[in-house]
Amino acid sequence: MKEKRGQLLPLISKLRKQFNLSIVEMDMQDRWNESIIACAGISNSSDFLHKEFQNLIGYLNKHYPAIDLYTENMEFF
Repeated sequence: MKEKRGQLLPLISKLRKQFNLSIVEMDMQDRWNESIIACAGISNSSDFLHKEFQNLIGYLNKHYPAIDLYTENMEFF
């Protein structure tokens, strides 16, 4: 678990700084090879947030190809 935490926390920190979003590990903290990460942002433009989340997904795919993104859910209120 320490190895997972050692890889996950720097990633979350980097994504927070890069995209100015709130990012947190939501579930599966007890599994060594899986994690659920949630991201949230506030803006007066849903188009801006949608683009920012798409940029985040693209960034993860480009710079962290070993990460498998299984589900991407976006909700705007």
